[in-house]
Amino acid sequence: MEVPPGAKSWDSRSGLGDYQVARSLSQSILLSADMETMDRKSGTFQVRDSYDSLLRLTHHLDHFSDAIQKARRISKEAKEKANQANRRANDAELSKLKAEEELKRERRRLESKLSKVQSNFEAWLEAKKKKYEGELEASKVNAVEAFKSSIELRDIKADFASLSYIQVGIDLKEKLKKILPDFNLVLVLLESDNEEEADEGGDGKI
Repeated sequence: MEVPPGAKSWDSRSGLGDYQVARSLSQSILLSADMETMDRKSGTFQVRDSYDSLLRLTHHLDHFSDAIQKARRISKEAKEKANQANRRANDAELSKLKAEEELKRERRRLESKLSKVQSNFEAWLEAKKKKYEGELEASKVNAVEAFKSSIELRDIKADFASLSYIQVGIDLKEKLKKILPDFNLVLVLLESDNEEEADEGGDGKI
């Protein structure tokens, strides 16, 4: 009786984590044709063939056990890699959220600082405006007071009075011309009398 290379004892089935898996694999290996062949053989041959079949089954179960363990190991490694990838993704998302929150805080800080600077500047500008308005009003008052007591204002008043007097005389002459048709002749006579009085006055002084 030959033993397949690498065959192990029947106890090796304990390497499988689930006996139902081994049972299912056994049923799939023992084909119906093999079962019919075993039924047609005598008892001695059936025992020998059964033992050979069990050895082959054990050999295949070892391979299936290794395959299952390898699959589980690969699955475990894949899960670990997936978990690592998820952790990295979560860390990246957390870092992104932290950066966004930090950016928001910095933006709020700068906006608050800008608002304070703007408020302080507006207050300073308003104070300067009031100060300049007060100084301008005081300058106007001082200029008016200085002009009232200046020689220029007295000269202007004198010139205005003279112009007013002359204008009054002109207006009076125009009114008299309208009332007296011979007003021009009267003016000539008056001017002649004034000249004679002036001449006489000059002779008396001499």
